[in-house]
Amino acid sequence: MKLSKLYANNTTSLELERYESSKRSQYGKVRGHYRWDLAKVWFRTTNDNFFKIYGFNFVPRGKLHEEAREFVWTRANQ
Repeated sequence: MKLSKLYANNTTSLELERYESSKRSQYGKVRGHYRWDLAKVWFRTTNDNFFKIYGFNFVPRGKLHEEAREFVWTRANQ
């Protein structure tokens, strides 16, 4: 399901969790953390704070960058 449809249809928390679960599976893990979750945090914090939290640098690339940015910004503007 596309993100825009999730928000247009009064999404339940279960539907949102399924969407996020599919993204976690799609992008896999790095250093024991899901790339999807890291990308969401990356958009909400500074690089310095990200490093303090996780102990490594991370920059989401390509489709992950676009999808995580849309997800974070859409949630912030609700």
